Amino acid sequence: MLDVRHAVRRLVRDWPFTVPALLVLALGIGANAVTFSVVDRTLFRPLAYEHPEELVNLYQNQGRAAEPVGSSYPAYRDMAGYTDIFSGVTAFTWPLPVRYQGEGGLAEGLVEFAAPGYGEVHGLSPALGRWFGAEEARPGAEPVVVLNHHTWTSRFDGDPSVLGATIRIAGAPATVVGVAPEGYSSSLHSGLVTDFWVPVSAAGRILGDEGLLERRQGNEFMVRARLREGVTPTQAQAAMTALGTHLADEYPEADPGRGISVIPAQDVLVHPQLDRMVNAGASLLLVVVAMLLAIVCTNLATWLLVRGLERGKEVSVRLALGASRSRVVGLLVVESTVLAALGGAAGALLAHWTLGVAARLDLPVDLRGGLDLRVLGLTVALSLVTGVAFGLVPALRATRGAPAPALRGGGDGSAGGRRFGLKHALVGAQIVLSCVLLGVEGVYVRAFLASQDRSLGFDVDALAFVETDGAFAGYGGDELQALHDRLVARVAALPGVEAATSLVAPPPGTHGGSAAIIDGYEPVEGESLYLPWVWAGPDDFRVLGIPLVRGRGFADADGADAPPVVVVNERFVRRYFGDAEPLGRRLRLSADPGAPTFEVVGVVADVRLSLQDAPEPLVYRARAQGTAPLSTVVVRTSGDPAALVGPLRQAVRELDPAVPIVEAATLRGRLAADMAAQRSVVALVGALGVLGLVLASLGLYAVMAFAVSRRRREIGIRTALGARRGTVLRTLSRDVVGMMSASLAVGLGLAWLLVRSLGGMVSSMGEAEGVNLTAAPSVDAGALALVALLMAAVGLTATLLPAWRAAGGSPQDVLRDS
Repeated sequence: MLDVRHAVRRLVRDWPFTVPALLVLALGIGANAVTFSVVDRTLFRPLAYEHPEELVNLYQNQGRAAEPVGSSYPAYRDMAGYTDIFSGVTAFTWPLPVRYQGEGGLAEGLVEFAAPGYGEVHGLSPALGRWFGAEEARPGAEPVVVLNHHTWTSRFDGDPSVLGATIRIAGAPATVVGVAPEGYSSSLHSGLVTDFWVPVSAAGRILGDEGLLERRQGNEFMVRARLREGVTPTQAQAAMTALGTHLADEYPEADPGRGISVIPAQDVLVHPQLDRMVNAGASLLLVVVAMLLAIVCTNLATWLLVRGLERGKEVSVRLALGASRSRVVGLLVVESTVLAALGGAAGALLAHWTLGVAARLDLPVDLRGGLDLRVLGLTVALSLVTGVAFGLVPALRATRGAPAPALRGGGDGSAGGRRFGLKHALVGAQIVLSCVLLGVEGVYVRAFLASQDRSLGFDVDALAFVETDGAFAGYGGDELQALHDRLVARVAALPGVEAATSLVAPPPGTHGGSAAIIDGYEPVEGESLYLPWVWAGPDDFRVLGIPLVRGRGFADADGADAPPVVVVNERFVRRYFGDAEPLGRRLRLSADPGAPTFEVVGVVADVRLSLQDAPEPLVYRARAQGTAPLSTVVVRTSGDPAALVGPLRQAVRELDPAVPIVEAATLRGRLAADMAAQRSVVALVGALGVLGLVLASLGLYAVMAFAVSRRRREIGIRTALGARRGTVLRTLSRDVVGMMSASLAVGLGLAWLLVRSLGGMVSSMGEAEGVNLTAAPSVDAGALALVALLMAAVGLTATLLPAWRAAGGSPQDVLRDS
């Protein structure tokens, strides 16, 4: 305790060193604690189920490799019949985005459509009310809903009277019958937050897909079952293999030998096809913050080493007065440990505050609860290891040797010690780590900035839109179509509007997708043909500015009673038709050979579905031949589209004030808003890289300042003998510049190798998952060159500044000060 009190007094007295050191430690340890907490909550937290070891996930397979994807609802009903294997079976969809009518107006949320027995299979006892039963899951039943506990407390004030209340989800009224238990957040993973659970009977009505529960070709549902006592996953797999064979024989067209996989629920993070990418992303994030922590630790070690060497006379006095080496080493180690413990405490407080702020935001990730004991223990361990490990080495070095030379003023030799000592190695390690960190981040930042300049394939800068949701005002079917017809006519008359049209949703994006059969195209063995499609009307291509390449677009005559027609893009033609004539070719948007046949009547130019994606084969379907509800009116203008946002809102209010406006903006503004989250991530990652660079610069400055202070007598003598400032600067900085150059070369080489390996890994995973990844990292010579210049400029500044100051004084002043 005496040593601790002494350490505290010393740190308070030496505050110019203590404050920056605590700040650096708090940032490094706090960033790691936050990252570990987020990754733990979103990936590694165990499932909040009763006896989770009894739960298994059942997936129908797909593709040449027979990889698990999902299940159709009819297949779920077949699986549920194996009561000798499973004590219960349920099914649920992915969490899907929906709008609902809250107390403050329209709000965004996530909903899962679940089959009967959902609560019983998972062993979930509701905090309030009940789960829905088999009667409410039958077609035609009145929709009911179970609220997430977090949603109930945060958006409905935890009011028990919410039971029996009506919530409009996607415009459809649903009665609240229960609240899920506290701590349970989602079927897929504990890190996600599903706001509502609704019976599958309402899925067709809310999603606008009435055939969802009868379609065997689909894979929209995840199936989870609880094993009966004594039944193993291997036995369950044998039973499901037999069922898969039966389904292939019974439904050879709809289920051509898909097979069924049985995987213990505890072995799946989110989904078997996504877990590799999720793990890779989490690992990359952990590596980035671990590198930052390594920079922090080496930086602190450099400061402690330099500070310990500067205290050589103090240590020598203690040794000369009879203190043992172990006693002095213990005192110095206690001082560094107190510093690290204070830094760890500050880091834990910073992490707790950051998680608290994030938890209050409306995020689809559950970050409540602050730091848990495991993360807190890791934070404490990091603090203690940092203090003991990086305080011990300077203490041993400071107490090495006899005290007499230091007391006589020795140790200022002209050489300044070894050319490359431990402090140089620590600074070199910081430069290498910072270079790798900045190099990798620089490539990602450059790729992100490049994606902002990509063209989507149509004229984004001339478009504005207003999105509404007529379902919440009682509009549907023909009434909704009539509403939009009147709205288009009204906005088309606005000054500056060249053309207007109604869309299903704001562009860009798809409105659906399905398995397909293309006449004349033979899929390769194991290929699963899946086509995304977009609803389009007669004026859509003209208003959006998508060029028509061949044939025609849609016409008013392409109605519900007309022959089904589609328009495809150029990439579709190249992929599936090659050099053959595309017009007149036929395809089915279903794996069922008996499904309706669509004729290709036109070809349009390629468009991107997002700034990150490359163009892909795309099908446009005639909107009048479907039932998709309209929501958006888009206008083209020759002037500033921002000037039309207000008039678009006013046109909706004048038409029917009861119709809620979801969004009104320019299309360019919407794209920028969609990229806000990614922009924030890029900014955060860039900030971490800059922080690493600053820390490395501080370490380099500390070493250089210490070296200059040890050689002030040499500087005075050289200056008195006529040496110029430039000569003195070269002499002082030669060794450090060489060390910095070698570190830069090593760091840039490692960054190049890491970017190449990451690019190959991400691209291969994207190909395996069927994801079109144009944003996969690739070696960017420009980004690495920019990093090299930045590191060199900052490093030279940190090196030359103390040398310049020391060489600028008169020889008499330098010799007197030394």
